[in-house]
Amino acid sequence: MWIWTNEVQPPTAGGVVPVQARPFVKVLHANCSLDHVTVIMGCDNFCTLYVNGLVVGTEKNGASTNAQRYTVKFPPTHEVSIAVYAAQDPVTKLAIGLIISGVAWNSNQIKPIEIPFVTDSSWKTFAADDFDVRFIEPHFDVSDWSDALVLGAYGVSPWGSFAIPTTPTTQNGPLVAVTGLPDAPVAGPANVITLNGQ
Repeated sequence: MWIWTNEVQPPTAGGVVPVQARPFVKVLHANCSLDHVTVIMGCDNFCTLYVNGLVVGTEKNGASTNAQRYTVKFPPTHEVSIAVYAAQDPVTKLAIGLIISGVAWNSNQIKPIEIPFVTDSSWKTFAADDFDVRFIEPHFDVSDWSDALVLGAYGVSPWGSFAIPTTPTTQNGPLVAVTGLPDAPVAGPANVITLNGQ
């Protein structure tokens, strides 16, 4: 599902002047230990992805038609924090939205139990400019944040469908120095798996 804060109302998402950058958080809880997560992400149209408080990668333009794919390795845990700092291009001011599909698992299991997740109303967000930049950190309290607003399913206008990447996206740092947007929270790099498994 495409999501945003309740500042945008469906089904007219394509014609709404967007707001400033917003935070989005999803915490995965599992009975089994997890040590990997794969995320396929699209955003209209700037965003930085964090896993367990570390930077995975940034999309600087066009993520609504060019999805990204990341696999992240981390120490075994029963709780995985997925956080996104997302914003529309402050110049174009067109449609606005975030869409993610992913799965977490334990690489040490012969037949790992997969924990799937997608963007939906269970994601938490903060519909104001003064959000706490520590939202990227594990165990950050989002209990008083709002549920994300669902704008429509994958394929809905104005975004349509896009090619799902089968190879990893190159890791880069947090989104910074975009005129009209505050910089994304700074954090260390996540352990992103590349083509050769390193």
